[in-house]
Amino acid sequence: MKKYLVVLAAMVMVIAMVSGAYADKSATVSATAVVGKVCTASNDGVINFGSLDAVTNLGAVAASEALVTTKPTIHCTNADTYQVTATGLNGGTSSGGTSSGYLLKDPVSADTIAYTFTYNTPITGEGIATGATKSIGGTGATHLAITPSIAAHALDAAIAGTYGDTITFTIAY
Repeated sequence: MKKYLVVLAAMVMVIAMVSGAYADKSATVSATAVVGKVCTASNDGVINFGSLDAVTNLGAVAASEALVTTKPTIHCTNADTYQVTATGLNGGTSSGGTSSGYLLKDPVSADTIAYTFTYNTPITGEGIATGATKSIGGTGATHLAITPSIAAHALDAAIAGTYGDTITFTIAY
C-alpha cells in the first residue's frame, strides 16, 4: 500500500506541476486612429440676378442672399477652421470675404457687367453628420453666406444678352 501511496503522491505532484504550466496569461492590444482635416463640396450653386435693364435697375441690384437660388454644401472636419477664397472665370478674386473685379460676360458680344459679392470666412467645420453642413449661400454664422450685388449704373452701357460667370471657391486646409 505504501507503494501505491508513493505512486499516488508522485502523480499528484506531476499533475500539480503540469497544471501550473496552463495558468491564465493576458495581453493588451492598443487601438489608435488619426482623423485628418478634410472638406468635401457637393452640388453646384447659382447666383441668379434675373432679368435686368438699365431703367428698372438704375439704382443697382441690392445685395441679397436671396439671389443665391441654388446652394452648394460643404462638409469639413468638425471644429477645425478653414479659409475660403474665390476666383471668377472672367476675372475677380476674393480673399477674406471681400470681392473685387468680378465680371458677368456675354459670350456673343464679350460685353461685361461688373458685380461684387461678400461672404464670411473663415468657416468652422461641423463634421459629416446629417445636417452638419456649411451651405454656400446659407444664413447665419455657420454658413458661407454669399451676398451678391450689382452697383448703381453698372448696367448703363450694357447691351442685350445673356451674361454669365463661374466662381470657384477654394477651401484651404
